[in-house]
Amino acid sequence: MTTQDKEERNKRYNLPSIHGKFEGVDCNILDISATGLMLEGIVTDHVRGDTATVSLRFPLMDKTMLLDMDGFIVRIDERGIAMDYVSPSRTWIRILNILNMRENKA
Repeated sequence: MTTQDKEERNKRYNLPSIHGKFEGVDCNILDISATGLMLEGIVTDHVRGDTATVSLRFPLMDKTMLLDMDGFIVRIDERGIAMDYVSPSRTWIRILNILNMRENKA
């Protein structure tokens, strides 16, 4: 993996167009990357290391896309829950970049 690939995988995005559900409860996503996300203000009985699924909904090509991300909890604190997941494909990084360009165009 090149340095650029590592940077793309670790880049954090603030993308309000991506909506999440954690265990059926709507939640705000504070930030998201190719390999993880931070969910705001979720109260749960889960602990670090537990597996969980987050359902994501986002606009792409005049459609609303749905994507379930299976991952594991890496941190729970006053801000919320941080999860890591295996990036579904190289396309996921491209989608994040497209949404970022669209939401942050000048």
